[in-house]
Amino acid sequence: MQRVVTQYKTLFERAPVLMNAFDRHNRCVLWNAECEKVFGWSRAEIAAHADPLTLFYPDPDERRRVRESVHRSPLKDMYEWHPVRKDGTPLTILWSNILLPDNSILNIGLDITERKKAEQRLAVKATTDDLTGCLNRSAILHQLKMALAVNSRHDPRSHFCVLMFDLDYFKQINDGWGHQVGDAALRHFCDCIRALSPADSLLGRVGGEEFLLLLARGNGEAATRLSARLRTMLSSKPLQVGNKSLVLSFSAGVVEVCLGQRDSSALLTRADKALYDAKRTGRGKTVVASDYL
Repeated sequence: MQRVVTQYKTLFERAPVLMNAFDRHNRCVLWNAECEKVFGWSRAEIAAHADPLTLFYPDPDERRRVRESVHRSPLKDMYEWHPVRKDGTPLTILWSNILLPDNSILNIGLDITERKKAEQRLAVKATTDDLTGCLNRSAILHQLKMALAVNSRHDPRSHFCVLMFDLDYFKQINDGWGHQVGDAALRHFCDCIRALSPADSLLGRVGGEEFLLLLARGNGEAATRLSARLRTMLSSKPLQVGNKSLVLSFSAGVVEVCLGQRDSSALLTRADKALYDAKRTGRGKTVVASDYL
């Protein structure tokens, strides 16, 4: 390996990809400029460490998987790994770890950290409502279908509750206060829902001033309690518009999902009917579907 490194030293050093090599005694014999730039470690620092892999993979299980990959990976394969920089910053690297006949290891890699971050930002944007920051319609309905797919009457962990919220008098808010205040009202409403909802719940905007909350392991009683707390919060923390306060009100329809239901359309219809009943009887109410079906 040392002979190859010496022969092609200039090529290795100037390569615009990550290239490093370790001999069979785990000594660093190649650490090109790209490695130093991306990882922040110099070759001298790497060489001074008894087990350099611990610098990049603090987790012993991940180190074990990296070592195992060297022995099973043909030259053509590249695997995504998540080493850390000298300063602890996590990276995403595509590595090809090649075991050579003399038991030395040549590693060739591509730093795709920024590309992965960009992909994650696009994925978030594709599923997020721009105005409120909650899930958009397609994303929350997809999550509903996924939750229904694993729902079983025999597994309480799969049970959940659907709350359909509708902000009361929203047209009057838009007409009387202006659309900017209307937008602020929607954001404030969502912020309050998120503040009170369990961490594993999911909130999405299904249209206009209508929102859907998937309350994990919740039932009608839990949904009613959450609604009551939400009304208290909206009353005690009104939306501030200049030197004025705007107290928001909402109606809600609730459906318990605990019988192995699969049909999302039928479930949403029930929630919508419960919501309609809440609005029909004076708004500012929460109606559980089982209460009147």
